[in-house]
Amino acid sequence: MSFKSVGFLFIFFPMSVLAYYIARKIHVKLSEFVLLMFSLVFYRWAGIVDFKFLLIYIILIYLLGRVAFICSKYGKEESSIKIYQKQVMGGILLLIIGILFQYKY
Repeated sequence: MSFKSVGFLFIFFPMSVLAYYIARKIHVKLSEFVLLMFSLVFYRWAGIVDFKFLLIYIILIYLLGRVAFICSKYGKEESSIKIYQKQVMGGILLLIIGILFQYKY
């Protein structure tokens, strides 16, 4: 499915916008989840070959974001913990960029 197709313009896009605003009235996090689901449906419908890789990558990014949040929450006073936080963030960024580089090239 392309962005110019009739199915996208008159069916998929209006449904996703409507579902987003309905979910937003219920809860903000629910609206984010709805957008994620519609994005995954779009990629699957578009025929992305490595859809499983995309799902694994999304889950990995989410889990690494949680790790980064936990590391940033603790130990704002000590300098050794700040160095550890920077090392964790650097490692996460290197891993994410490395995966993208490996997949692209």
